[in-house]
Amino acid sequence: MIKRVLKGVASSYYGQLVTILFQLVSVPLFLEYWGLEKYAHWLVLYAIPSMIVLMEFGVFNVITNLLSRKKELLLSLTSTVNSIFIVISILLALVFLSSDSVYLLCILYATLLLYFNFLTALYRIELVYHIGSTISNTARLIEFSCILLCVYFNHSIIVTFCSLIVVRIIFIIISVSVLKRYKIYSTDLKKISVKNLKEIPLNDLKFTFYYQLGLIINNQGLIFIINQKFGAASLVVFNTLRVLFRLSNQFVGAFNSPLFQEYTKLACNEEESKLIDIFKKSLIVTFVSVLGLFLIFFLYGECFLRFWLKNEYSNMAIPEFYFIFMLIASMLNVLWQPIVNLLMAIAQYRFFSCLFLNMQAILCLNLLIISDFVSVPVVMLLIDMLFFITLLFYVKYLIVNRKLCIYNNKK
Repeated sequence: MIKRVLKGVASSYYGQLVTILFQLVSVPLFLEYWGLEKYAHWLVLYAIPSMIVLMEFGVFNVITNLLSRKKELLLSLTSTVNSIFIVISILLALVFLSSDSVYLLCILYATLLLYFNFLTALYRIELVYHIGSTISNTARLIEFSCILLCVYFNHSIIVTFCSLIVVRIIFIIISVSVLKRYKIYSTDLKKISVKNLKEIPLNDLKFTFYYQLGLIINNQGLIFIINQKFGAASLVVFNTLRVLFRLSNQFVGAFNSPLFQEYTKLACNEEESKLIDIFKKSLIVTFVSVLGLFLIFFLYGECFLRFWLKNEYSNMAIPEFYFIFMLIASMLNVLWQPIVNLLMAIAQYRFFSCLFLNMQAILCLNLLIISDFVSVPVVMLLIDMLFFITLLFYVKYLIVNRKLCIYNNKK
């Protein structure tokens, strides 16, 4: 298991390195070559595929958890899902060719991204997620490179999305080839069975739907609200700080995400003591990492922003109050990630997903009410603090009452 986790951590850090490099390079490049208005327009458009991808509402997670227990359904379900995605993609491509709409192009890219994410999730079934993750991160590296080149040569947003679609199709073909070698994927039309879709637990889907909807609100919903209420300049300030501080998410998530498949396996085998031990260690490592990252950002964050954005930093005029509260809110966001990772892996969706969705709804309502842009991170901080504390008590309740492995009773 240790070897698998280390491979997973290495793969995750590769992915986080790709993300971090893109975030660090892209913001000043966007501002210099595309300008504030076009960059803000790109943020809104690029949020559409991200939002649609989240709208799979946890179906892939539920399917892979199901197939980990019932491998006899594997080839039939993958063949069925494969056919559904191919039909949708072809229809969207045909519609785009007749209308030439950038929004349809966004949706087509999002559909391919959804399909690719499904393929990547399947690697967990045979505990080889690090392979799928490496393929996925390499695809993202090529995509990010295409975006930066399009920005540098001042190509249109439509050309940028077309390049992303081509890259994603190539890596879908690569991923399918690798999955077939592990015998965890089928494109055989004879194996299609709509009846087997009934095996997917609808109750679990309902609660993962709540969580994914909450993520859509938290990630893309805030972009739309801030853009509409406070304007493009405020959106760029908000997104720049969120990109910077969420580097901590990339760092901490890299050693937590490989534990997902291990939690699932231990829950299926009812090895609760081992599961609890691993989770406690991950929580301690997360807390120490967050503390260190907070100090680094607090001491050197502003200096880094000046170096990173150069002349654009003085144009943003970020208040110190705003900077500090965004930092604290971001660190709290990192702290609850390992808890959610555990609960998702052992199919304990009900409580945390309902709570998360309600918290995000309250966040949006407050953002719509407030008139001062500086108050945005204060509201975010309070919401994340309440969510983290509540989750902590909930997990403690599950551990004390030995309820972490009731996942196994769903067989």
